[in-house]
Amino acid sequence: MVSAMYQQASSIGMDKADDIKEVILEKLHERYRSFKYKLKKQWYKPYKGMGRRHICGNKHVHPGQWRALVMKWDETKTEEVAETNATNRQALKLHQTTGTRTYAQMRYEWVMKHANL
Repeated sequence: MVSAMYQQASSIGMDKADDIKEVILEKLHERYRSFKYKLKKQWYKPYKGMGRRHICGNKHVHPGQWRALVMKWDETKTEEVAETNATNRQALKLHQTTGTRTYAQMRYEWVMKHANL
């Protein structure tokens, strides 16, 4: 699917093809992260500390890939980072409402858009 989209973009013009490829890869990355989040929430967190966490009920996940994810999530460093992030999220007084873009990115885009004013 990605290669077909990239080939179609290549026929439009090579100068735009690289930009389109970058957008496609960014979207795939976002979807993959979201998919992993949902998997962790449904099939890992409820069974944390139990042997059941090594079995994923989602038919789209290869058992070897699931074991690798569980091993990663079980690492002490990963758990510490997750705990720190959760603590920091709870301490926020002003919550992000711009989606996936940061305030700095939004400001930069606004300045670039309104540079001629």
